[in-house]
Amino acid sequence: MKKKLTLTVLLLLLTGCGVAQADAPGVTPTNEIQGAPDPTTTTLPDLSFLNTTTTQPPPPPPPPSRQPVSDPTEAQWEALAYCESGNRHDYPPVKGGYSGLLMFHTVTWNGYGGNEYATYAYEATREQQLDIALRLWRSRGWQPWPGCRAKLNFS
Repeated sequence: MKKKLTLTVLLLLLTGCGVAQADAPGVTPTNEIQGAPDPTTTTLPDLSFLNTTTTQPPPPPPPPSRQPVSDPTEAQWEALAYCESGNRHDYPPVKGGYSGLLMFHTVTWNGYGGNEYATYAYEATREQQLDIALRLWRSRGWQPWPGCRAKLNFS
């Protein structure tokens, strides 16, 4: 026990803190370490960088860098129609479910409202197919026509 007490006193003295002795004359007994910083006035270091949890969702991705300036011209639709179907609005379905002036897939045709006009693209008029093509283009640009887009250098 004496070794443990001596070691404790030695450590306190080395660290610059002393413990008040309860039996020393004129000393009020206390549980506080003398020389320790006052916790009510001590400024703690900023450790906020350790907080890795986020309370807010990440910001949305930036918009695409390039937005189309205007709708395609009649000449562009004409060139695409020649490339896709030889400019035949009644081009019958081919393997995979593509048909019509701009080779609409059945799912795409119906998804962009083509079923307002006809069940399949090849059953609709040229003007109706171009209406659906414009809706599709405004949503996805030239992406739905990759082969002809590359041949015609549409970006």
